[in-house]
Amino acid sequence: MESLIQTPRRPASAFAITLFALIAIVGLYYVKCSPYYHRAFVAAGTHSIGHSIPTGMDPVPPQASWHAALHF
Repeated sequence: MESLIQTPRRPASAFAITLFALIAIVGLYYVKCSPYYHRAFVAAGTHSIGHSIPTGMDPVPPQASWHAALHF
């Protein structure tokens, strides 16, 4: 026989899902979009995005080695 009593959904679970989604959206924006958003204005003004991460100020990249990997 099927039970006619249904368990009510707690509003706390809806709040928790909404809070999780909000934290995820804000966190992803902060980590993924925000640095590039500001860098776009720098690139538009100076026509450069700065030095390369692997090469830094050097004109050529370093040879592949453990030393280069650890200092990257």
